[in-house]
Amino acid sequence: MADIDYWELIPRDAKKERENIDLGEMEIDTLKTCEVMLNLLHQEVGKAGLTSRIACDAFWDVNQAHRDAAEIEGQQRIGTRVRVVNKTLSMEWYRNRFAPGDGSKKSVFSTHLSRGKGLRYHRSLFQDEPDWSREVVEYTENVYANERLKLSILKEIRKHIKRYERLIKKESDGEQL
Repeated sequence: MADIDYWELIPRDAKKERENIDLGEMEIDTLKTCEVMLNLLHQEVGKAGLTSRIACDAFWDVNQAHRDAAEIEGQQRIGTRVRVVNKTLSMEWYRNRFAPGDGSKKSVFSTHLSRGKGLRYHRSLFQDEPDWSREVVEYTENVYANERLKLSILKEIRKHIKRYERLIKKESDGEQL
């Protein structure tokens, strides 16, 4: 049934064509459409995650380049990561503290930075970083904020598709709305 143009069956003069429509098959087709849309949404979430990961990688590449250049005074203490926690994509920042460890090695302790309610981490969290670091943090956080907005929109779309799917299932079970 997926190759039917339902819009062509709506006008009054298409009554004869409408007589061949099986509502049960149409509901099955609608549920398949919901499944396809949810799979496409899942792929879009993956794209947002990949975009964030690429920005994260670029952040760490710049960090490594400055570390290799032995800019001790300009060493940053900020770190970032992109990960999936409980099926949710997360782009996070943290602050590192270094403590003497065994021999010449330092121990690193990380503290998660809180984003708050918005889509962005507040700039003041990064104000003590070297100039070069603030620039790369700002670039990376701009990417993250855009991806967080996309994820928020995708989450709303998913919620409405799932709601629509439940409605179609209730209808097919004969439940009243």
